[in-house]
Amino acid sequence: MNRYIAFVLAALACVAGAVVATPNEAHAFCGFYVSGASDDLYNDATQVVMLRHETQTVLSMRNTYQGPPEDFAMVIPVPQVLEKDDVKVLPDNLFDKIERQTSPRLVEYWQRASCPRKRSGKRVFLDSSDHGMGGELLVGRGSGGMARVVVKARFEVGEYEVVILSAEESNALETWLLDNKYNIPKGASKAMAPYIAQGQYFFVAKINPDKVSFDGKRALLSPLRFHYKSEDFSLPVRLGLLNAKGTQDLIVHTLGLRQRYKVSNYKNVTIPTNLVVPDRTRKTFGSFYNGLFDYTMEQNRGAVVTEYAWDSAKCDPCAGPTLNSSDLHTLGLDILQKSTHKVERKTSKVTHVSAMIGSDKKLERNVRAKMSRKRGELLTCYERFLETSPAEPSGRIAVEFEIDEEGTTSNFAFPWNSLGDDAFANCVSDQVASLRLPPDDARGQQRMGIGLAFDYSVREEPINVPNFGWTLTRLHTRYTSKTMTEDLIFEKARPIVGGVGMPQGERGEFALEGAHFAGYNTFQGRYIILHYDESKLSCKKSERSYYWGGPEAGSPGISAKATPADSSVTSVARKSAELSSKMKAAAKRQYHQPKRF
Repeated sequence: MNRYIAFVLAALACVAGAVVATPNEAHAFCGFYVSGASDDLYNDATQVVMLRHETQTVLSMRNTYQGPPEDFAMVIPVPQVLEKDDVKVLPDNLFDKIERQTSPRLVEYWQRASCPRKRSGKRVFLDSSDHGMGGELLVGRGSGGMARVVVKARFEVGEYEVVILSAEESNALETWLLDNKYNIPKGASKAMAPYIAQGQYFFVAKINPDKVSFDGKRALLSPLRFHYKSEDFSLPVRLGLLNAKGTQDLIVHTLGLRQRYKVSNYKNVTIPTNLVVPDRTRKTFGSFYNGLFDYTMEQNRGAVVTEYAWDSAKCDPCAGPTLNSSDLHTLGLDILQKSTHKVERKTSKVTHVSAMIGSDKKLERNVRAKMSRKRGELLTCYERFLETSPAEPSGRIAVEFEIDEEGTTSNFAFPWNSLGDDAFANCVSDQVASLRLPPDDARGQQRMGIGLAFDYSVREEPINVPNFGWTLTRLHTRYTSKTMTEDLIFEKARPIVGGVGMPQGERGEFALEGAHFAGYNTFQGRYIILHYDESKLSCKKSERSYYWGGPEAGSPGISAKATPADSSVTSVARKSAELSSKMKAAAKRQYHQPKRF
């Protein structure tokens, strides 16, 4: 991995948050925290959104911290020196919106059984005014030496005092932090060494306690946004283990233009979905989902679980408003739409064709037409020449040759060649030699000349990035220092569908089980309560038709509104329900690579 590996602001955070954790389970963060107080400082919850397009990444993160408020900070490896314009403070509520949109959801469907309609009978329609095709939605979530340290930049953003450091040795960086009154987590020097070897810089974001509000010992910090360019797309999670108290939960949201992402260096699995659950699950959905996720990790050790992949502006069913154009700009679309990229242009052109003795317009037209058709082959010759890194990449070349009565070319010469490369000239002459012209007994031996111009240019053009069509993907894993042996590397993934569709027939079965490859992304963790029609009908069971949808209008105790996820779950003890053998079997059937549906 080169020094520009997308550790960058990816270093900026490994996410935690959506699944409830016990006080003994710290959530993942990709840098580590240092404190001016003597007490330990632990990261409590981090949320990260990584917007990726071509080689550009914009990383946004929200952190909360539990520990002493005196003069603490966070340290994150970054691939380049960040300036003040590269760092921005974001509104806090946007992360709640993303969490709510991608969280696992609980839905309900009601069955209506009917007999064959008689002409004089009254047809029964389902009320769908509030529920559409989605039923009622109940939203929940699981729970030294002489080595130097150089200050490359220093600035303030909101409550953050930012310093960008470069170091030659990890011991020197540790010494700098100690000299500046920061306590270092045990093992920090060893953990920082690989990033120093890669030429990484270190982002030290110091917090001014006078500008921060606290909930007990929990600091409520403004979210931060960073942006950078890198060929690689990765997230340095191992450094965050320095602040860990055991197992870490990591949730990463990615945004790609019509693009889902998965990891390339760990196993990928999708969360089991479209599972039918008992009615009592509405009261314990968080612990049920925690149990399902625990079982998924038990069956797929070290895996990264895809929990959601959908167009960021759409959902079905929806737990609340989806991301809009303004949200995407806040998350980095403004940076992308201001960015430019280099566009290379390579051209070849026939400038002239002429007979050396007399004039033969018909032959000249034939030669020009046939050489023009060889534009692709000539550009291949030119691209090979450009690979030699010439000082003058653009130029002209003239080729003289003879054509006999049979239309065959021979006796090549180069009156001038401003590019001055013999291999290139030979490649061009090979293309001229392959010309086959119509025979002409009256023509005799004729000598021709062809002029060719080759041009290479590079210009900066704005990147055309639309305001729509962004796929929001939620990736979730749980790890320790023993199971997370290398940082996460992301790659593009095929679209998938899952967790959609309506129940069918008497038993309320679903045609789609698990995840399948599709033309576009519509995947979610969806869990279903089915309400069967218990009414007595006069017709035989075999004659009945079954319809599924929302509840009848005016049904007591039924709410069409989504139940919002509890934003305080990170402070609640994590509960995990034991799955039934039937539920485990249903989940286990889905632990496979997606297939074409």
